[in-house]
Amino acid sequence: MKILMVSWFFPPANTIGAVRMGRMARFLSQQGHDLKVLAAADLPFPKTLPLEIAEEQVVYARWSDVNALPDRLTDAAKAVLRPFLSSGKAPEGGSATEMANQASASSGASESPGALKRLRSALGGFYSNAVNLPDAQIGWMPHAVRKGRTLLSGWTPDVIYATAPPFTGLLIGYRLSKQFNVPLVTELRDRWVDDPYDPLPGGACGSTESSSDV
Repeated sequence: MKILMVSWFFPPANTIGAVRMGRMARFLSQQGHDLKVLAAADLPFPKTLPLEIAEEQVVYARWSDVNALPDRLTDAAKAVLRPFLSSGKAPEGGSATEMANQASASSGASESPGALKRLRSALGGFYSNAVNLPDAQIGWMPHAVRKGRTLLSGWTPDVIYATAPPFTGLLIGYRLSKQFNVPLVTELRDRWVDDPYDPLPGGACGSTESSSDV
């Protein structure tokens, strides 16, 4: 049987999810199946886990960190405003009122860093809930779908086996399954909700709970 495995975690990333999926890939290959794996490249884990199948069986797709944007914007804003806040001058073209407001904001920032920290945390939470759907690995999806399309254009599996978490892997499997008319098998390795080790965004968690009650 020709099987395409879609898994975010995979060797050489040394983490428990990669250990499990790496051994599953080894088992399926040993059983004589024509297996190929679509996995994430350069995960932030030690690259010390041995790959127990042939390298040519694995296609690694890069991913984008969707949660890096708020930090980049914050750093950029600090870099732009720092000279004006430290000198007490408004940016070019700024009014006296703007300069006064900046001075007040600068003073307030030094007096109540906790308030700014709470505000940043609240804004970060809003961004996370809006963007991390179904999870923080959604930035892997466009790259993995592109790699998957290239792979399946010359090799057609009998089944696509997508494993989660992260749930983005299921969306990738679904997209490829629909486009190439290949049956999809999904696996949920952990709990959907109430998992302290892999929390879902609030909206997704609520939607999942509502669906489970039907």
